[in-house]
Amino acid sequence: MECIGIGFCGFMGQVLLTKALKTENALSCSVVRTLDIVLAFFYQITLLHDTPDWYSYLGSVVVISSVVVTAFRRWYKESGKQYTRVHKIADDDVMEESHHESGNSREGNFS
Repeated sequence: MECIGIGFCGFMGQVLLTKALKTENALSCSVVRTLDIVLAFFYQITLLHDTPDWYSYLGSVVVISSVVVTAFRRWYKESGKQYTRVHKIADDDVMEESHHESGNSREGNFS
């Protein structure tokens, strides 16, 4: 009976992950997916009454920390792109205004 429950939970987890990937970006889903490790420890201790060894804890720390570092690195890169994009748009607007003020507009200037 336990195998059927485990199989059903795994199947539903995969279905919900597929639906999440259709609506959200993969980075957010992978960060949330690392919650599986925490839940696995919780279920192992509470339901199975089995204490994980230190290799399990070490492995979970490595996996979770690498996902968190990857998420922060990606977030930092994306926030920098938005910052650069905003300043590029502002610089383009300033350049356009200076061309209009100096009479060097491309519109109607055929010389």
